[in-house]
Amino acid sequence: MDTTKNTGRISRTLPGQYFPVEPGSVCDEHPSLSAVVKIQSETTATKVEYVYACNDCKLKFDLALSF
Repeated sequence: MDTTKNTGRISRTLPGQYFPVEPGSVCDEHPSLSAVVKIQSETTATKVEYVYACNDCKLKFDLALSF
């Protein structure tokens, strides 16, 4: 899955923001699981990359941010 998307919201959001996933999206780390959220990762002036995460991966990401 190509995780690089051009959107009009790049300038208003920062890495770590959560966005709804498109129907049928799968987790980047666990392709057998459905993604529940996409997390903005690298962001430049012309593109943004998202990580598609299942519930377990989202919880790990949340835990990492809490430190």
